[in-house]
Amino acid sequence: MNQKILFVDDEPAALCLYRQTLKGEFDISTAAGGGDGLALLRNLGPFAIVISNMQMPGMDGVQFLKRVRQVAPNTVRLLYY
Repeated sequence: MNQKILFVDDEPAALCLYRQTLKGEFDISTAAGGGDGLALLRNLGPFAIVISNMQMPGMDGVQFLKRVRQVAPNTVRLLYY
């Protein structure tokens, strides 16, 4: 079973918290924005779940997750505020 999770957030402290909290439980990757997240998805995917913050500069969470759906339609996508 694929246990890879990708977190995308422009707040470094949030990304650090996710890595520390889930360390050892899942294979965690983090990206500091939508562009970086798409690159990780292409280079390290597939991911079981992609979790994205809504409010990010450049590409917001909705725009990012729409792109994720195109690249990886079987990946579960979650958005948070």
